[in-house]
Amino acid sequence: MRLTSHTDYALRVLMALSTTTDRFVPVAVLAERFDVSMTHLQKVVQHLGHTGWISSARGRGGGVRLALSPSEIRIGAVVRSIEPDFALVACLSDEGRCPLAWGCGLQAAICEARSAFFAVLDSHTLASVADSARSPALLRLLGPPAAL
Repeated sequence: MRLTSHTDYALRVLMALSTTTDRFVPVAVLAERFDVSMTHLQKVVQHLGHTGWISSARGRGGGVRLALSPSEIRIGAVVRSIEPDFALVACLSDEGRCPLAWGCGLQAAICEARSAFFAVLDSHTLASVADSARSPALLRLLGPPAAL
């Protein structure tokens, strides 16, 4: 299984914003620091705004910031909201047709693995994965308020 770049960028945005909850960060600054397309990052930010995890403000001094405490944002919920498909094999998809479906234990094993994957992600919050005390690089990403 591989997560999409959309999910990767969403998690990066949330982690970066967790270091600076008291101010708005321009999306252009995030795009520059992550070295990603501004257009792509705007789509990610829009999705995060629709879910209620971030808020935004227009104009001078505007940008995005967390709308919730980092301890309220579960990583599993973020991944589930962004990823389009968790049918890891064809028999798990709605249109999946497999001639082995009636006598195969693979479907149950993959469903169990997928559940374990989400159980681990659900056990982590944004606060636990973006612990800035352990990540000086994360703190340097956005720098002091004057750097924005």
